[in-house]
Amino acid sequence: MAKAFFPKKGRLWTLGALPLVALLVSSCGDDSNQDANPDKYTLNVIATRVEEGNAVRPLRVTGTVEAAMSRDISFRVGGTITARHVQTGDRVKAGDLLATIGTSELDANVTAAEADVASAAAGLSLAQSDLDRLQSLFEKGFTTRSGLDNAGKAVDQAKASLSIAESQLEIARENRSYADLKAGADGVVVGTNAEVGQVVQAGQPVMTIASNDRRQAVFDVSEAVLTAANADNAKVFLASDPSVVAKAKIAEISPTVNRNTGTVRLKVDLIDPPESMNLGAPVTGEVESKPIHGFVLPPSALSNYAGKAAVWVFDASTHTVSPKPVEALFYSHDQAVVTGQLETGDLVVSGGTPFLSPGLEVTVSKEQP
Repeated sequence: MAKAFFPKKGRLWTLGALPLVALLVSSCGDDSNQDANPDKYTLNVIATRVEEGNAVRPLRVTGTVEAAMSRDISFRVGGTITARHVQTGDRVKAGDLLATIGTSELDANVTAAEADVASAAAGLSLAQSDLDRLQSLFEKGFTTRSGLDNAGKAVDQAKASLSIAESQLEIARENRSYADLKAGADGVVVGTNAEVGQVVQAGQPVMTIASNDRRQAVFDVSEAVLTAANADNAKVFLASDPSVVAKAKIAEISPTVNRNTGTVRLKVDLIDPPESMNLGAPVTGEVESKPIHGFVLPPSALSNYAGKAAVWVFDASTHTVSPKPVEALFYSHDQAVVTGQLETGDLVVSGGTPFLSPGLEVTVSKEQP
């Protein structure tokens, strides 16, 4: 029994050890294969054919909506402001009362003018009576011709004095009406320059009213933007709500440059602007640039090599890549325009650029259009 049992157990041990031996042999074989050429590998990349073409980029500037026309409003007579009925930002219509000045002095002027008219009228009445009396005496031969002529001149002078007094009364009454400052046209109050209790002179600006029937967008832009912009198809939209849009047309470009900011004042007329595009609202203006000519590539093709912009060009004969320096003329989320040592038809890596190095052997797995 014992002799038959031990050989059977030995065979079981031998069979159980075979998988472990095979695993060790296999592992040794794998190590030898890995050590054969440990640095040998090929990177799969995506490439794009270089083509020359034109591209445009959007140019955006920010500004505000202003009235194309505005005017300063002032009293025609001087006095102390006793009431101001509007504030900055209020909309007004023609004839609306804006402000009032004290009328005590104006009322006194009217009273004095009325007294002058009464005095002149009395003087005319007296001169006319004298003339009538002398005329009767002259007809009876009791006075001279010169006395009658002098009486006639006195009547003429009295009539002139009455006319002057009546004119002064009319002016005094008109000045009295100027104590109420009224809007001459519909618009929006965009500025106030005087407060209640302030003494103002005739013609001194009290407030500024902008006409609301024609609006403009005003921008301060650099000369470089003006030079690069194509003014056709310009549009303006609210900064707070880009869905509110109006077409625009250049109305005025300032001939001088702001010394402090280095910018130029640009005004554009808003064509049929929405009501929500109110005066003073912040807006963004957008135009397209003039065509930019160069090599048009996907933006992913641009890389950085030795601290400069570059692209990686694939050499089909050696299956290797090399960096070529370029200058980016335009860059956006979907395209880039560059100049440099490229030729139409070159194959440029546009996917996998972070892993490239000069002379690296790669495989182009996909060619983008």
